[in-house]
Amino acid sequence: MPVDCPCSTGEELMERINKAVQAIDFEAVGKEFGPALATALASNLMTTETLTDIALLTICLEQDDTELPSCHELPLSEYHGTFYACPTSLLSIAQLPDTGHEYEFGCSRVARQNARAAVRRGYEYLRIDRAEWVDDLHAIRSSAPDRQGRAMPDAYMERQTYSSDAWPEPHCKRHLITVHGVVGPNGRLAAYAQVVQCGEIVRFNTIMGHWDHLKDQVVWLLVLELIKWHIDECGAAYALYYTHDSGYGHGLQYFKERFGFGPAEVTWEF
Repeated sequence: MPVDCPCSTGEELMERINKAVQAIDFEAVGKEFGPALATALASNLMTTETLTDIALLTICLEQDDTELPSCHELPLSEYHGTFYACPTSLLSIAQLPDTGHEYEFGCSRVARQNARAAVRRGYEYLRIDRAEWVDDLHAIRSSAPDRQGRAMPDAYMERQTYSSDAWPEPHCKRHLITVHGVVGPNGRLAAYAQVVQCGEIVRFNTIMGHWDHLKDQVVWLLVLELIKWHIDECGAAYALYYTHDSGYGHGLQYFKERFGFGPAEVTWEF
């Protein structure tokens, strides 16, 4: 329905908008919908159009669904009292379908085409154990001194050692840390990601590609395939990739949105 607006100039319209924003009870918004949404509104980061795109989600972490230690510990260490329990910005979450096949053909054509381009160039996705790829992991982490407009921490330039990522037996696939990689035609690791399955959601913890291989779309292949794996193997219903406004400029946000990620306010259930 069209709105009757007597304003004759853009300045007058903005003045009316600012007065309306000032009238918002941000404290009440925070109590009702969470601090991230209130902060975004208070910072004038949202327009009426983007506000309608925010997903209000309730996600279950399924704590203690079995007697295994990970089923008790992961929900606490990942979300209880951590940044994700009370984020200062809206989280970036993808709502996932029932199968990996549905996800692949439900996300953007850009994501599919870029992933297929990496395959055509000889790259292959696989789950990895970091203890078996120490040299290649060091090469990836130290391949660029700056990323996303910021200098890499010194620790990324230093060689690391890793304990085995093999799962304990028995294990619960709803509470599991997994590591995924993309290997190039030369047999070397070109990209990797560590993610955490916790109940209904899989969360990206670390993701990185070798600087010299990014042009071959290796990270696109990595993200697509690891999400498909977690849907089919762990029943993931959601994927979390930090906050939606994270990263330098709009490049990372564009990347995430091609995979179905969008801004969300989350209520966590244990």
